Amino acid sequence: ETEINLEIPFSPDGHIPYVDFDNGERVSFLSGSNSTYRFSSRTSDGLFTNNGVLVKGEATISPDRNVAYKNGYSAITSVLKIDDINENHLFAITHNEQRKSPEESDTFTATIGLLESFDRGKSWKDNGVIIQGQDPVEPGKRVSGAGQPCAIVRSEGGRKYAQIYYIDWASGDKIKASDQ
Repeated sequence: ETEINLEIPFSPDGHIPYVDFDNGERVSFLSGSNSTYRFSSRTSDGLFTNNGVLVKGEATISPDRNVAYKNGYSAITSVLKIDDINENHLFAITHNEQRKSPEESDTFTATIGLLESFDRGKSWKDNGVIIQGQDPVEPGKRVSGAGQPCAIVRSEGGRKYAQIYYIDWASGDKIKASDQ
């Protein structure tokens, strides 16, 4: 066995979402080290070619210091192909962290965002925050907000929907109040 170093510490930061296309292409999105990397292969082996060589990856999204809700971290956690007419049209669900400073990764405010791509995930349009959590607080106080999402596609009445599961880091008081 050959050891492969992707030079992506803390990877994967969750499961590795992927999308299969009609032409046999599989596109995988590996998140870690504050970025999400896109890997494309013509095989169902995912990140590796038929002869076991890692396919070339490219960074596709990263944190943006100019956008407060994702100034410390932003990564794709789920990729959805729900457009029956244009299979190049994808949606991605992201975990984002607003931090007081880049080094303060233990007290962030998390949000869940929505991205959209029309080129199989090579580039993304940021559609902003879709879930904020029950009682987010400003960064630097504690972990708060909503994050670590996972989305699945379900069909109902001929329409497709994304169902999102996530963690809400609400304060203890908020949790007790909602349980009563």
